[in-house]
Amino acid sequence: MFHRGRCIVSDMNALDLIVLGRQLTKIGEEVLRGSGDPAGQDAGEHGERPVQASGRPGQASGRPGQASGRPGQASGGPRQAPFLPTGPSLVLRDVFAHPGSSITDITARTGLPQSYVSESVARLRSQGILETSADPADGRRTLVRVSAGHPRTVAAKGSAPVDGALAAALGEPDGGPAVAEIVATLSALAERLRPESPGPIQRQLDQARTEL
Repeated sequence: MFHRGRCIVSDMNALDLIVLGRQLTKIGEEVLRGSGDPAGQDAGEHGERPVQASGRPGQASGRPGQASGRPGQASGGPRQAPFLPTGPSLVLRDVFAHPGSSITDITARTGLPQSYVSESVARLRSQGILETSADPADGRRTLVRVSAGHPRTVAAKGSAPVDGALAAALGEPDGGPAVAEIVATLSALAERLRPESPGPIQRQLDQARTEL
């Protein structure tokens, strides 16, 4: 990037911006996971765990030392804000945005196979992330919503500072001027791009923050 008069000319293109967004997403996911180390060997592209080739998108490989078959839950570990493979994360985001949806509704919006949606809902429910109930109007339909405590868990985890993770990714000392400058730039960018009206997921998280 260089200055030409009062105009700033940048060589960043659309692909660069997309890659940057993915790298920042990966760093944020590492902070949520609690390691703060974006260079972790187990993280794949987009910050996802490596997956074993199978008919189920995002299914963990089941190899020793990797995540278990349940998305976002390590074997024998405590329940935390989940780190989910792609498929279950799509299901969770859809339910966040459309509480009280049926399995059929979720399938139609996500484009995932219905059997996989049902399996993802069952696993997320076993982790206390989702709740299900019978549709009062049709007992054959199952309605899905995010559990009452999950937005608070996400809000609490999401409040963790990112300075340390950015410092590790950049190879800079935590608290140094380079990291402080980048955090200030990202904060200003986030503020400029903040939507005027928050969507349903953001509204739930904002409400959860007031309850912490």
